[in-house]
Amino acid sequence: MWNILLFFALSVPALAGTHQFILKCQGETLSSAVSATFQVTQSEALGNKTYKIVIESSLGLSDLLTQLSALPDVLQAETNQETINAERESLMDVDGRAVYILDSSSAPFMDEAAIAEINGRAVYILDGGEDYAPIFAQYHVYLTGAHEAWPYATGQSIVVAVLDTGVDTDHELFTNNIVPGYDFIDNDIDPREIAEGLDSNGNGLLDEGFGHGTHVAGIIKTIAPNISIMPIKVIDSDGVGEMADIISGIDFAIANGARIINMSMSISEASANLLDAIDRAEQADVAVVTSAGNNDSDGLSYPATETKVYTVTSLGSNLLKSPFSNYATKVDASAPGELILSAHPNNRYVTRSGTSMAAPVLTGQMAILMEISPNLRHKLIFQQIKHSAFDIDWLNDTAYKNKLGRGVLDIEASVNQ
Repeated sequence: MWNILLFFALSVPALAGTHQFILKCQGETLSSAVSATFQVTQSEALGNKTYKIVIESSLGLSDLLTQLSALPDVLQAETNQETINAERESLMDVDGRAVYILDSSSAPFMDEAAIAEINGRAVYILDGGEDYAPIFAQYHVYLTGAHEAWPYATGQSIVVAVLDTGVDTDHELFTNNIVPGYDFIDNDIDPREIAEGLDSNGNGLLDEGFGHGTHVAGIIKTIAPNISIMPIKVIDSDGVGEMADIISGIDFAIANGARIINMSMSISEASANLLDAIDRAEQADVAVVTSAGNNDSDGLSYPATETKVYTVTSLGSNLLKSPFSNYATKVDASAPGELILSAHPNNRYVTRSGTSMAAPVLTGQMAILMEISPNLRHKLIFQQIKHSAFDIDWLNDTAYKNKLGRGVLDIEASVNQ
């Protein structure tokens, strides 16, 4: 009997699984050897000789990658890994599913009149005068001196691509700020941020990423009020995306005139194909800004580790490293990232905290300087930013020495250099 059972067990074929990969091939079409060797159920050209494919196979990922990489026409093979934009969004445990009305304890940097104005949803467009609306009078604006730069530049005509969960393009804060973008989640031209009731990561919570992209875009506007925002949706409402869409999003931004790409996100593993896309941005003189991550670690989240991106860590109003923020010698700059008030879908506002909130401060500063010096390459723009930053090592714990970039961004000083 045992021999019969053993024979039966050995005779059952291994169950096939579905696996997604990104391939870079030598030719202008998907390698014929891939289709001849594997059961390819779906393929999509991403451009630049790069393809997303779906394979059904009983082999494991490691074996599949080994075999794919060995094919003569395949230059690079990697899994189409997921990315997340999940942040520790607020020191008060505000998350993507809850928007709170402000009170004095949640907005210590604002007076009661300003809080009442925002709670009444009365946020006004900056008119260039001295009576700035409260959303433009937050601590991160004054701490970086952004308001002192506005008489010289406000980011006018500089296109910033926000690769994220989309943007509420109908939000009152973004009147006259939106340029056409794209939704790579649904493959259409409508990149609006929508709560879709998703639990993509299977943790029982719905739409954890909802509002993230709108909030990031709003922070950029608080620094550079007349910026042009190009929403590129590469992450779903639960905060989950895939590498293929991020690569496509970068290429879309390059092809459609973006000068800066803001990527407030974390990716588990390094990606050669993503690095190729970042290289294409570099060749096109498009700056890529990303967040350091929120693990209170000296190990940065990818792609913050890449040398061709600008990595930002988070500070509080006291110029101390945020308790959640990562830090490393690779960090390029520090910016306020705690309790930043910004837009939330459906004409609402929320405070969030995270390195995702710090990165768009640098993005806004770069836009201001690009308006002033439109022909200056972004590397030289960043030299102005770096040399004008205010050193904060002396304020922080010695464990963070030389791991917070050149210091906190000083936008006023960078304009007046």
